Amino acid sequence: FDIVVKMQSYLTGAKHRRGFTKYKNCFTGRQAVQFMLAAKVARDSEEAVAIGSELMAAKLIVGVNKTKFEKRSHLYAYHLGVAPGISAARYFVSTELLNIESKMKHVRTVVDRHTGAVEALSSEHAAAMERVERVVSTLRLELSILRASVIALTIYVLLPFFK
Repeated sequence: FDIVVKMQSYLTGAKHRRGFTKYKNCFTGRQAVQFMLAAKVARDSEEAVAIGSELMAAKLIVGVNKTKFEKRSHLYAYHLGVAPGISAARYFVSTELLNIESKMKHVRTVVDRHTGAVEALSSEHAAAMERVERVVSTLRLELSILRASVIALTIYVLLPFFK
């Protein structure tokens, strides 16, 4: 639907003549393919023709004088099947959804960046905690040795008084 909304703003329904018959509010397959390539909806004309076929299958565009979408001068028309007010509302909703999608991509990027930073800080924090635990363990060992040395020194100093 978004592609059709964009196409409507670019490919306004024009008048075309085929033989003695005039057709209003339509566009050619070639124009649709050129739009899809210019708007970067499709990478190449084959993909644009495939998208055009999908739009026809979804009944968003209809062939005026053809049942199959082709990159030629065959005529096609928009077939939204709704009143202009509803079409405008759909366009507004569609553009708002595109804006929200863009904002969500930005939020996702920020979250991914912050997640990476948190993971880095977390691993740094874990390494620092391991170092602290080693230092505390070393200090406890040295404190135990110091206590034993103080007790031994106290005994050595007080022993002569008990003889």
